[in-house]
Amino acid sequence: IACGRCRRQFSRYTCPRCNLLYCSLSCFRAEAHSQCTEPFYHDQLASDIHAEPSSSVAERKAMLDLLKRFEGTILTIPSLI
Repeated sequence: IACGRCRRQFSRYTCPRCNLLYCSLSCFRAEAHSQCTEPFYHDQLASDIHAEPSSSVAERKAMLDLLKRFEGTILTIPSLI
């Protein structure tokens, strides 16, 4: 089955949103297919953000302490000032 975008090569992939058959990443990212790809990227990013557990207060405090120590270390190295 030929690519639904360029019609020059065999399709190897299927768009997860509209089921368009395509042959390569360049055909998937084509301007004519952007009405499908952009919302797909947006939805994937949103689901990844919501799936990721939020940091606890203790984890945030530990990270801030680590960053403060790192910043203090950099300020004591003469070649980095």
